[in-house]
Amino acid sequence: MAIRQHKVRDLLLFVLLTGLRKNESATLEWKDVDLDDPSILIRHDVAKNGEEHRRSNIFC
Repeated sequence: MAIRQHKVRDLLLFVLLTGLRKNESATLEWKDVDLDDPSILIRHDVAKNGEEHRRSNIFC
């Protein structure tokens, strides 16, 4: 049970710190995360405005 609580806490913290919307965070895949850049790709099919965009400097 404690491990699950930590996973939920980590997910909520990630969503809060990145500013992702619920649908954006729910559909995020590892291929959308660039640790070298550091950025997250928000695909056009889940973005609110329907346009693909990248959130940068989220891992600072």
